[in-house]
Amino acid sequence: SGRYLRSAIETACARAERVIAVSRTTASDLQRVLGVQRERIDVVYNGVAEALLRPARPAEVRELRQRLDLHGPLVLCLG
Repeated sequence: SGRYLRSAIETACARAERVIAVSRTTASDLQRVLGVQRERIDVVYNGVAEALLRPARPAEVRELRQRLDLHGPLVLCLG
């Protein structure tokens, strides 16, 4: 339930030596809503390795489709 999740997050933040937030807004929310001291919060923005930004080579796509037994068109969503 929502109450359990909030309680778990509050407990984790209270026990943690440091807390990672994915944005300054999230860091601000942690301070305002949960009372986490600013000096315990580190902001680490989401990112991706540049090596992953290149399109896959056709041979890599064929190998993956065979290994995963994928046929026909598909849509892959990550996030």
